[in-house]
Amino acid sequence: MPKNSTWKHCLATFMLCMLGFALYAQTQTVNGIVKDSSGEAILGASILEKGTANGCTTDINGKFSLKIHPGATLLVSYVGYETQEVKPRANGVTEITLLENAELVDEVVVVGYGTQKKKLVTGATIQVSGDELMKQNSTNAIGALYSSVPGVNITVSNGQPGASYNITVRGLNTTGSSSPLYVIDGVAGGSISSLNPSDIESIDILKDAASAAIYGARASAGVILVTTKQGEKGKIRVNYDGYFSIQKPNFNGVHSVTGMEYINLVDEAFRSNGARFDSEDHYFNLDKLMPVQWKQMQNGTFNGTDWLRESVNPNSISYNNSLSINGGSDKNHYAVGVTNSHSDGTLGYPKKT
Repeated sequence: MPKNSTWKHCLATFMLCMLGFALYAQTQTVNGIVKDSSGEAILGASILEKGTANGCTTDINGKFSLKIHPGATLLVSYVGYETQEVKPRANGVTEITLLENAELVDEVVVVGYGTQKKKLVTGATIQVSGDELMKQNSTNAIGALYSSVPGVNITVSNGQPGASYNITVRGLNTTGSSSPLYVIDGVAGGSISSLNPSDIESIDILKDAASAAIYGARASAGVILVTTKQGEKGKIRVNYDGYFSIQKPNFNGVHSVTGMEYINLVDEAFRSNGARFDSEDHYFNLDKLMPVQWKQMQNGTFNGTDWLRESVNPNSISYNNSLSINGGSDKNHYAVGVTNSHSDGTLGYPKKT
């Protein structure tokens, strides 16, 4: 090939490269607006030219302006929404609609009488599932929360079966009451004591003062949100849950004093206070006060009544039976449940005769 032909070929190649570089170096300004599926502007959405670090974010009105290379593709993204690839318009405003990410939308929590995205909820909350409550084998929902809610004080007025529980979330309020507000399936002011643990789907405890923004002054001592199990579309489902237990107290060697031991303790108490005895051995004249019992105690045929063991129910039983039926169709859902529960006391409970 002639030398002048080679020179012309090299010159043509160089000119083509310079033309391509010039075209690539050119930029164009694109304007756009980013909205969600309801038409609301999205503030802070990320706009990035694909394959580069060139980008910007939307303003309070969802608008943006960016210089890009001709033919470039825009990557538009925002937290909780699916990322989209968009070819911008050469002239005019490019409108972009972002769709919510279905996986993130499922993470919601109850606030007031509706729902809100989990990422928008701030404050101290504790959630206990219904499965955790059922593992405690308790006939009382609050009693089943004992080991599941750190930072929440739960006490019982006495040890008798059916005794009411007191729960303190945020301490005493200005009215002197420490009882939190119960919200059952969105209805404020209910009673959790009437619910069986097997009927509860979950319990959410709102511990901080932010809950007052939703429920007002009633939430000053905290809020307990209770969600019961609901029916679902599909075939009829029948669920049964039950347990039976026998409780037997163990005193670990502790026993009541005998009659003679009690008399000696009384004598020592009087001696320590400097009392004078009417008889030689004991402060009280037992021959006159209790002649029959005193003779029996002296000969060992009577040692007194062991009131500790007399007041114990050695084989107290507890049981809980719960039956639920739920289902639904396209138009409605239903859930019906019935519960039978019982618990005997182990100490101080009237013994059956």
